[in-house]
Amino acid sequence: MPSYTLAQKTSRIQQKSHFSSIFAKNQKSFGKHVIIYYNKKRDTERKLAFVSSKKVGNAVVRNKCKRWMKEIYRHLQALIPSHYDLIFISKRGLNQTDYDSVKTDISQTLKNKDLLRDI
Repeated sequence: MPSYTLAQKTSRIQQKSHFSSIFAKNQKSFGKHVIIYYNKKRDTERKLAFVSSKKVGNAVVRNKCKRWMKEIYRHLQALIPSHYDLIFISKRGLNQTDYDSVKTDISQTLKNKDLLRDI
């Protein structure tokens, strides 16, 4: 079973300056249910963030969306190159669809920008 990299605080994007630098690069991929910002970097340690705004719903709904995105990432992390920082942002309506369609959407969104290797 692959290690779950989100358990380590060092693998999370926490500083506003780090978020701003990734957003400033303006490298993003749009899916039906998510937006993924990414930034290629020199180090091999990947940094991640999962974001759900208040537009998505109340706290329970936002947390559910983030849990789904984290779980989908956990299944796909071995196929994603390690030299990218990633920010997953949920869109409205993510909580109104089923898990499998969200997983397909995230996979397809990553493949569109060559961020997901083929099996």
